[in-house]
Amino acid sequence: MSYTSFADFLHSKYLERHQKNAQYSLRSFSRDIGISSGRLTNLLKGRDIPGDETVEKFFAIFNLAEEERLKLKKTIYSQKYLRRGTGFSKQLNEEEFNKISDWKTWSVFTMFQASDFQPSSLWFSEKLKLSVQEIEVCLNKILELGLIAIKDDFYELICDRVTTTNDVPSTAIRKFHKEFIPIGLKSLDKVKVDERDVSSLTFCIDKKMLPEYKKALAEFRAKLSQIAKQSVVSDELYQLNMQFFPVAFEGNNE
Repeated sequence: MSYTSFADFLHSKYLERHQKNAQYSLRSFSRDIGISSGRLTNLLKGRDIPGDETVEKFFAIFNLAEEERLKLKKTIYSQKYLRRGTGFSKQLNEEEFNKISDWKTWSVFTMFQASDFQPSSLWFSEKLKLSVQEIEVCLNKILELGLIAIKDDFYELICDRVTTTNDVPSTAIRKFHKEFIPIGLKSLDKVKVDERDVSSLTFCIDKKMLPEYKKALAEFRAKLSQIAKQSVVSDELYQLNMQFFPVAFEGNNE
């Protein structure tokens, strides 16, 4: 049997059990396959695509034949790699994103898009002020996720963008931001003022308008990203951190 998506596959497996027992619920299904009801909802709605380890776990739970496993893997692969313009975008789950959420690996991945890119670990080392050994570790992690591929004596970029589910609590995403924010603090003392912009704005808001503020911030990030993509020269790696939060919160003054 073929499926149009992983969500389609999972839903069919739920229906098989539900048809045998009308009392069988989605909560029962999530319990039996060992995931939370929230994760199940995201999977069924296509908002989350499982990583390799989770997929293998489902293969065992549903006792799939080899042919069905291969078909489903191909379906999942086509879901993860989406053609966007001249490049590919891949959706990463928390488990996968965690592998590249440290600042070193993320920076190496991003530098593949530099206009002066050179296929050499030494080039990355000189650009990012990291050792060649550190660069090799980062490249191997990116390779494992299929974001780059081995070509001749080095690697080539396969996916120029990755996505994660928005507004879902994630230790990996929190780790990612914690990696970059301290670097921004160091730049205050280490980077000349004409080469950085660290600024702030403190103002009162109507909290019910918070979704509008978040939307405006997302549009601002998208605009900056578009400006970067239109630039012919892109030979320097920069990081933008926008901090937008209520000043008075529990534990802030401890």
